[in-house]
Amino acid sequence: MKEISNIAGMNLKRIRESQGLSKTQLSKLSGVHIAWIGRLENGERESGKIISPSIATLDKLAKGLNVKIEELLKEPKNSGSPAINDNAILEEIKKLLNKQNNATDKQFILQIIRRLLR
Repeated sequence: MKEISNIAGMNLKRIRESQGLSKTQLSKLSGVHIAWIGRLENGERESGKIISPSIATLDKLAKGLNVKIEELLKEPKNSGSPAINDNAILEEIKKLLNKQNNATDKQFILQIIRRLLR
């Protein structure tokens, strides 16, 4: 089972994107800072700990999205391979590359991707 913060972040991003909202728009609708929305959606860590939204923050986000808070907290059903778009794939690759400190490692990863996509 995934951490509740990760589940909330994934659901937040999925619902926000399905409604065609940007993070900026959701920030204005919910009153939650755009940077915080981004960190939650990306599962980022703060001081080595996974960020953990308060119930009040989740409630603001749910209201901004016009959904029940439960929609942000429910674990996604495992229905085979989830649909994933090109932008989501690129974002995931960017996150993985940003974790690499060595330019040689980044180049090696790029070569692997090129070979896989031939």
